[in-house]
Amino acid sequence: APSRLTSGEQSPLVIFSDNKLQNFDTISFSSYNTNSLNISIHLNYAISPRFDIEFNIDAAGLSFGSARTADYNSSKRAQSPDKNTKQNARPTPFNALLISDNDIGNLNSEIFVKYWFNPRWAVKAGGTFVFAEYTTDNELFLNNDRFRNKVFLGMIGLSFSPYRN
Repeated sequence: APSRLTSGEQSPLVIFSDNKLQNFDTISFSSYNTNSLNISIHLNYAISPRFDIEFNIDAAGLSFGSARTADYNSSKRAQSPDKNTKQNARPTPFNALLISDNDIGNLNSEIFVKYWFNPRWAVKAGGTFVFAEYTTDNELFLNNDRFRNKVFLGMIGLSFSPYRN
């Protein structure tokens, strides 16, 4: 997960770097659950009285959840003493938006269009990009203990705004 491993970069330009697939190792769970309390940044533009477009992104916060046993699979089987072993992992406790693979922890961002069907209720549709990160108890190959799953999903939601006129 750290950008020094995924792309070899640690600057904001990491977003334009190619992935170094030879450094990718994986941990797998039968199931997992992360919970986060994050401070987020919201940008909203009212296209018309009934339509808004919004972008939001988590900036910093805390994560928590149960420790899980993961299956570790090393990309460098011969060089990794921990290859193909069980590893204990838990959600990375601190979250920080640092641009692309520099990010730490569990973060979410969304972009969507919102339609206000009455003064206080709206339906929204768009996409959400989720980073879910676990930290293993042991440093593994290349001194890495952070493993991240990144996924982009479609979303539909309902919004209530008690103070909107």
